[in-house]
Amino acid sequence: MTVRSVDMQVMLPKVSHVGKQQSVQQQAPQNQQDWMGQQAQQNAEANQKKVLQTPQSEDAKIDAQREGNQSKEEQKKKQKNKSESKDSKKETSNDPHSGRHFDIRV
Repeated sequence: MTVRSVDMQVMLPKVSHVGKQQSVQQQAPQNQQDWMGQQAQQNAEANQKKVLQTPQSEDAKIDAQREGNQSKEEQKKKQKNKSESKDSKKETSNDPHSGRHFDIRV
């Protein structure tokens, strides 16, 4: 296929335009891959920051659990004190004369 001089004059200015289009087409997959890599990195950084932050509702749940644990411990202590006081009352209630008279020494 021969190219005539008139055709050459028309094709020559279009060569630079076609060259630009081809380079854009060849670089498009690489550019897209770079862009997706940047997006993935930004998402990873955002997720990493999200892990460090706790919503207020979760803080409230944690506080409620701590308070619940503390109240359970207090209830156990109260029950233990009650059982100890009942045991001490049982020991003193065996003697009918104890606790009625005071011995005072000067």
